[in-house]
Amino acid sequence: MVFNEDSRVKIPSILHLMQLGYEYLSLKNNEWDVNTNIFTEIFNKQIAAINPGLSESEIKRFYDEVSLSLENEDLGRAFYNKLIDQSAKKLIDFDNFEENNSFHVVTEGSVQ
Repeated sequence: MVFNEDSRVKIPSILHLMQLGYEYLSLKNNEWDVNTNIFTEIFNKQIAAINPGLSESEIKRFYDEVSLSLENEDLGRAFYNKLIDQSAKKLIDFDNFEENNSFHVVTEGSVQ
């Protein structure tokens, strides 16, 4: 048997995450924002579920805020702070963790 990165690392990692409840997303069948690597359709759906009452324009503005936080050259601190912030619009629902959050895994994608 030939061992390589796929057989030793990538495939076992993806399978393990799927056993933990992550959903595998094929890069062939999905679209995402190449600037942020965010799957915008999933983002919009989940933000609406986690933050009921937000309008489409508020979700769009929130997406723009998240995008800007990803551009900071602060080693991800701004995004991390947005991720854990529970005072306003939430990216993660810590109160109903299993019910309202969705987790996905993909294989390697290109980063721009």
